[in-house]
Amino acid sequence: MSTGALCQMPIRTGENGGRTLLHRHIVRQLVKLGSWNGAGFAAHLPIARESGLKTAVIVQMRNGGRIISAAVL
Repeated sequence: MSTGALCQMPIRTGENGGRTLLHRHIVRQLVKLGSWNGAGFAAHLPIARESGLKTAVIVQMRNGGRIISAAVL
């Protein structure tokens, strides 16, 4: 997953309509690296599409289940 640190977004409608809000750590790209069965696992991480982005890795249960672990690299 590639994330950007800060981004200002103008809000057009809803309770925050007309305001500009600051968002942090926006996910720009989500890539499945493979399936983990509890044993050792190695994967090649894709290069971020834009400069200045960081890479985060999450280990998540199947079918969008709970997140077991996460790290920012």
